[in-house]
This record gives sequence, structure tokens and C-alpha cells, in this order.
Amino acid sequence: MNHSNRRGTVLARLETVRDHTKVLSEISRQVASIFASLVSVLLLLGVPLMELVSLLR
Repeated sequence: MNHSNRRGTVLARLETVRDHTKVLSEISRQVASIFASLVSVLLLLGVPLMELVSLLR
């Protein structure tokens, strides 16, 4: 393998890693958004649920 071919392979791998990093960051951003939505819904429902539980005791 000559030097320029090796350099092209390394650059291709770096591009692949960069693309995967972009995808993973996008997924984590969406997961964080979903998680924040779930937390806010649980907080909104939390008070009525706690009152319901205390009534059922």
C-alpha cells in the first residue's frame, strides 16, 4: 500500500467516523427531547397521581 492510498483510507475512515458521530449526536438530541417531554408529563401528572394514591390508601 503506498502512502497516498493509505492517506485516502484514513481520510475515508475519518469521514465515516464523523458521519456516525453526527448520527449519534442527532439521535441523542432526539432522545433527550423525548426524555424531557416524558419528565414534564410525569411532573404534570405527578401531583394528581400522588393525591390519587393517598386517597386510595
